[in-house]
Amino acid sequence: MENAIALLEEYEGVNTLVTCKELNFPGEPFDISYDMLNDESVWEDLFYDDHSTRSSNGPFLFEISKEVLDERVDSLMRKLIKRREYSTRGLYITTILIKLNPANYTAWYYRNECINRLNISLEDELDFTRKITLESIKSYQPWNHRRNICQLANNCFNELEYIKLEIATSPKNQCAWSHLTWLVDTFGIDEDGINKEIEFIDFLIGSDSYNNSVWNYKNFIIKRFKDAFGLDYIVKECKNNFELLMKKPKNESLVNYMTNMLSYCETLFSKCINLDFCTSTCNGPPTLCIISAIVKSRGISTQLLTLVAHILQNQSIDQLCNKDEIYNKIEVLFVCF
Repeated sequence: MENAIALLEEYEGVNTLVTCKELNFPGEPFDISYDMLNDESVWEDLFYDDHSTRSSNGPFLFEISKEVLDERVDSLMRKLIKRREYSTRGLYITTILIKLNPANYTAWYYRNECINRLNISLEDELDFTRKITLESIKSYQPWNHRRNICQLANNCFNELEYIKLEIATSPKNQCAWSHLTWLVDTFGIDEDGINKEIEFIDFLIGSDSYNNSVWNYKNFIIKRFKDAFGLDYIVKECKNNFELLMKKPKNESLVNYMTNMLSYCETLFSKCINLDFCTSTCNGPPTLCIISAIVKSRGISTQLLTLVAHILQNQSIDQLCNKDEIYNKIEVLFVCF
């Protein structure tokens, strides 16, 4: 991870320059040998299989587009599926089909069935899938296959480090963030790992504070490993990020994060969080500090209004402030805005 951060800092986020020799990232493109496909002796039994024609009841699994896939390879895979044959030649056929179309659901499904039955190197399989992922980084199927490999091996290998390099090339890729979240949730991380995740998150936020995926992941980490974050950290998190929000009041991603974090903070802490706008008589809770700061700052945006509206919907705040008075002040600010 340190390598990824250092390279991103050096190149200021120019994605194509993110590399890591230790993890062989991004690695060489995957090349296919067609020698086995051209050897008809390997496929002879399929060519003369009287029962290999398509049934009139409909297609096998899913209809595969002939505009993308080689018809011969497609036909061979369908015959293998019909036979329920899970072999090395079946694995080979899926390799070709996946290279032609990384989003081919049927090929990935059949490949997974083959892997479950064959004694092959799961590390080699993971390496293949990573290369396909980089060729089609927003296709769901290769990401799901990587998850299947980790589940089958009951091992996340070095995926936690590798995926950070992939996120560096595509910081808003939902598939990548979903896979990272699944890895952490499934296999867990120790205290040092938590610190590394926060370091990585804060670096990405510093690069682009409008990246909603990063904020969602930070919210997940804090709540998933809540015992690792003391009260001081949570209070500081609310305070510092609200100050950032006041500098970037149209940051909807940060508003969503603050909405979740304030709700969580008030389950632990009900006093003043000492914002710059808080007075000596301010006793909190954090949500009231936030509202007062927004009103006193005389700055407003639709995103800040969303945060205020969420806070005022909480019935517990009725005893702490006059909602009508706050609404009137916000209305004045909004008219000026």
